[in-house]
Amino acid sequence: MALLLNRSDVQKLLPMSKAIDVVEAAFGELSAGTAEMPDRTVMIDPAVGGWIAYMPAYLKSGGALGIKAVTVYKENPTKFGLPTTIGTILVQDNKTGVVVAAMDGGLLTGVRTGASGGVATKHLARKNSKVAGVLGTGVMARSQVLALAESANLDTILVYSRSDDAAKQAFAEEFASTTGIEVRVADSAEGLVRESDIVTLITSAVEPVVDGSWWKPGTHINAIGSHAAGVRELDSATVVKSK
Repeated sequence: MALLLNRSDVQKLLPMSKAIDVVEAAFGELSAGTAEMPDRTVMIDPAVGGWIAYMPAYLKSGGALGIKAVTVYKENPTKFGLPTTIGTILVQDNKTGVVVAAMDGGLLTGVRTGASGGVATKHLARKNSKVAGVLGTGVMARSQVLALAESANLDTILVYSRSDDAAKQAFAEEFASTTGIEVRVADSAEGLVRESDIVTLITSAVEPVVDGSWWKPGTHINAIGSHAAGVRELDSATVVKSK
């Protein structure tokens, strides 16, 4: 019988520190050619604002074979009281193809996405970075804050989004308590960028939310929110200036 893991099980079994280690190892396998990760299959249903994707992968060294089905429906919270992102992961025996586990993939999608930013920050950000900024305070931003706290020796994490002031303040207070790091709301996106050594963008914006003139030299950028053709968080000037 396949092992069934719900959202709570996944949360207990995979802290961010472990997730960063696992994702780093997976990136290593991909680089070494011991992993197969075909392009995801994506469908879009504009009638309901749905984004649907299927993502198979196989890590040969570890014998990890599986597929994730994930959907993003922007109106879920307001219309149905459901999360925007819903996912399910099937893990298969790499020798027989038998499904050995089925688990909630919604939380895991966020954790894995956060861990990816954590790996990048660990290896690419300046070691003397003390202030990180996160543009976006939605569900996916939560794991980004945890990953930044885990992967850099920070004094402060700034957050900013288009959410109302009370929601942003509640977000900051929650993660100040969780991480033990000062987390505060920035006055603006520009103020956050100008003050930060590391900036993570995790928004649903379709047009740039930053300006190339805001960055100070040496800032590390994790641009994560844009995941489809025709949408972007970074302006062209920022991309041109990047190394």
